[in-house]
Amino acid sequence: MTILETARFLGMNPPSTCESGYCGACTARVEAGGGIEMPRNEVLTAAEVAAGWVLTCQARPTGESVCVVYE
Repeated sequence: MTILETARFLGMNPPSTCESGYCGACTARVEAGGGIEMPRNEVLTAAEVAAGWVLTCQARPTGESVCVVYE
């Protein structure tokens, strides 16, 4: 599951629009947790990704837990 799908499953209402990795509405910063796979990203720069930013509609944690902050 993606971070966005997991948040919804847990009853949260995170921001999102296209859910295809093109708009950036679901952008969040990873605060803690394991690695992230993000197969599609048409919004964030390499520097932003390196700084911990992800598109939650595409981001899939590779570890057991992850903490993200929507800003």
